[in-house]
Amino acid sequence: MLEAKWVKMNDTVNTQLIPSSSSYIANLPSGRDIHSTPAAYTPPQLDAEQIVRMRAPPDTYESLDVAESSDEDAVEGEAVGRGYF
Repeated sequence: MLEAKWVKMNDTVNTQLIPSSSSYIANLPSGRDIHSTPAAYTPPQLDAEQIVRMRAPPDTYESLDVAESSDEDAVEGEAVGRGYF
């Protein structure tokens, strides 16, 4: 009896009308409701004193000599990848 019911159900063609795309799109959420729009960007304002200080030449001369770089502080005899085989 149960098998006969399943066979009948499987043999029956069930049809359903396909709704129009306009009604389908109307039911979709836009996704924009969750987040509010961000405020317009306003760059930070500098004081007149800060602007003058930034435009002025630096107070001290900083040498960019290659010989004084901190790269030479490393031991030169040490292998770069030693112990990582």
